[in-house]
Amino acid sequence: MEQKTISSSRKRTGRKWYWLDWSWYHTSVSFIMLMIYTLKLFPACVRNGASSMARQTLVFEAVFSPILISAGRSNSILSYGVFGWVILCCSVFVFCLPETRGVTLSDTMDEQEEKEQLAM
Repeated sequence: MEQKTISSSRKRTGRKWYWLDWSWYHTSVSFIMLMIYTLKLFPACVRNGASSMARQTLVFEAVFSPILISAGRSNSILSYGVFGWVILCCSVFVFCLPETRGVTLSDTMDEQEEKEQLAM
């Protein structure tokens, strides 16, 4: 009887590790894609500011992750739920970004407005 309890406990722990690895991987991929799009989408004159804001978002995540993990020790739904919602929101945002392959991007907003006016 005692062996069954240990075995089922290990299964639950294994599932938690699976979801932890899954969420870590997808969070990392979404933030990497967000950084790539941040560097690529913005014109040169605002790229540094946009990169700084994206970097600050990563630092913000690094500060609050340990807090959520420690809160998750008493209530695992809270920790996994918050991480899950963050992953979901980042994934939706990344999939809504436009494709920029083969498109020349303007360096300033004035150039972009001129391109748009000429296209109309």
